[in-house]
Amino acid sequence: LHEQGYIEPAPSSLTSLGAFYIPHHAVINPHKATPRVVFDCAAIVNGQSLNDHISSGPDVANSLLGILLRFREHPVALVADVKAMFHQVVVPSLQRDALRLLWYTEDAREPTAFRFTRHPFGGTWSPAACMTALDLTLRDYGGHLSPATQQSLSRGFYVDDLLISTTDVKQAGILQQEARQLLAKGGFNLTKWGSSHEDVLLDVPVEERGPAFKEIGQPTLDRALGVHWNPEADYFTFVTQPRVSPFTKRGILSQLSSLYDPMGIASPFILRARLIFQQLCRQHSDWDDDLPSHLQPAWETWLQELLQLVNIQLSRCVNSARGEDHVFRLHHCCDASEAAYGVVSYLVTYGPANEIISSTFLLGKARLAPLKKPTIPRLELMAATLGATQDEFLRRELTLPLQESMFWTDSTITLAYITNETKRLQTFVANRVTKIRSQSE
Repeated sequence: LHEQGYIEPAPSSLTSLGAFYIPHHAVINPHKATPRVVFDCAAIVNGQSLNDHISSGPDVANSLLGILLRFREHPVALVADVKAMFHQVVVPSLQRDALRLLWYTEDAREPTAFRFTRHPFGGTWSPAACMTALDLTLRDYGGHLSPATQQSLSRGFYVDDLLISTTDVKQAGILQQEARQLLAKGGFNLTKWGSSHEDVLLDVPVEERGPAFKEIGQPTLDRALGVHWNPEADYFTFVTQPRVSPFTKRGILSQLSSLYDPMGIASPFILRARLIFQQLCRQHSDWDDDLPSHLQPAWETWLQELLQLVNIQLSRCVNSARGEDHVFRLHHCCDASEAAYGVVSYLVTYGPANEIISSTFLLGKARLAPLKKPTIPRLELMAATLGATQDEFLRRELTLPLQESMFWTDSTITLAYITNETKRLQTFVANRVTKIRSQSE
């Protein structure tokens, strides 16, 4: 850090703001060669931490799920990473004493005091400060770019990760070159490049490619914002490694936390484990109590089937249209049972004669019924409300030219609630009907 200019020797005198020494520790990942040093700005001393005294700033991050959805819009995928992003943004000199640390230099008996010149990982303010600097770079130096390229870059970053999709290889190559040159003007270096089409990477030096793209023609499984992605076959999948955990409430929660599924691809499967966990909550089981005998077979079956998630392959690209006369519509299917309710959304492509060309899974959500179970009609209404909310979210995040949405439910009672104009509804029903009407026609 010192050699790269990220930290500097701390002066003996202090500013009027005083000083704070950040504790640090190493985190060892068995899959990585070197340990990672974590500077713990949330460490509590006398009931307070550094993060308690510094504003976290505005939430300027793009929606992670929104980026993944836009990443699926076009045939050619492009990913990259800003190298050491936080360490490229300078901290004003008057504020650096709040970011002091003690470090044992080689052969030293006493630690040396340093202070950060750049924003450290672990500071609650760092993401907002650094993402603001990145956004300013795009705005200050991106005026010569096309509006489509500007939008792709401004809405494609999640902190230091860039995920975008383009219509063809030529456009992806141009965007890759423009993005590298543009961010370099702000001091940011885009690296770890990857693409679903190897031709995009021909002009990218090997050292600037991601680990899965070092050799052209031999890509391996990569991650796109935590989602496992096969760039060669261009599909999303799962990599499951069941944890050795006890058959307890704590063990079930540990297994559930190991599954990352932001798009709800495996929602029906994950829901079964959540139902077991809910039954334990309903029985007021302690965290380390053994699983009741009547629930053990269901949990053992779920663990066995967990290994089969690797067989799921969901196409990344949802847009199979190649002509300007194609149109897109969202279809949302809502349903409920005594145990749960949910919605699944599809992007349906129509041809010139209004014929369906393709229908692709877009997003799924599943919710457990509350512990104090509502009636089935109310759960069906809650599913319809979830569908209307999901439609609003998708329309806000997707850039495809969407026509009207279609909502599907097999509950005639729900339809009667929504179309009611004469009878006064109970508060629970009225609130949800109002939300549905405000978010759909």
